[in-house]
Amino acid sequence: MKAAELNDWTDTDVEVVGRSVLRDDALDKVTGRARYTSDIRLPGQLDGVIVRSSLPHGRVESIERGDALALDGVVAVITADDVAEYTWYDDEVPLLPGVVRFVGDDVAVVVAETEAIAREAAALVDV
Repeated sequence: MKAAELNDWTDTDVEVVGRSVLRDDALDKVTGRARYTSDIRLPGQLDGVIVRSSLPHGRVESIERGDALALDGVVAVITADDVAEYTWYDDEVPLLPGVVRFVGDDVAVVVAETEAIAREAAALVDV
């Protein structure tokens, strides 16, 4: 459709909008047979859990990760010091800032062989 024609379209020009559409995957979704990306496990795949701030505002002075790293299956505990050069949101916001601005702000990431191990290790990280 050309730009000049955009103002001239009507509901009859649209095949799907405003109409019922038969979904080929509906039965698989309601029966639990549908596979999603979160259902797929690849060989050597690791899981990550974010350690979040429990304070509404503050400066991260230190992160003790020794207890978390001591758990079997923990691969890494990543902090702002490890990813200082990485940013997001138009290259203005650090990936893991050294200052938290709200409860739940990202402080660190625990990487482990399973999600359960990563969650257990995240609870051991002392910020």
